[in-house]
Amino acid sequence: MSDLFNEEVPLDFIQRVFKTMNETPHNTYQILTNRSKQLSELAESLHWTPNIWIGTSLENEDVSYRIKDLRKSTCSYSISLT
Repeated sequence: MSDLFNEEVPLDFIQRVFKTMNETPHNTYQILTNRSKQLSELAESLHWTPNIWIGTSLENEDVSYRIKDLRKSTCSYSISLT
């Protein structure tokens, strides 16, 4: 497993992944990331369809900013409290 929003993953690769997810609406995709700042910066460059879900983990209050970052994005989001 890896984080699609790792800073080393090029935008064009992420867009190709999203294109595949966009073209297969019969599947539901869940992307989990702890790199919420990168997500919020790239979200407008991606085509979000209802079958793409994004989530993050909140292991403690120090990372509660991830909620705000997900809310800034143009996608649907879910929050998993651990």
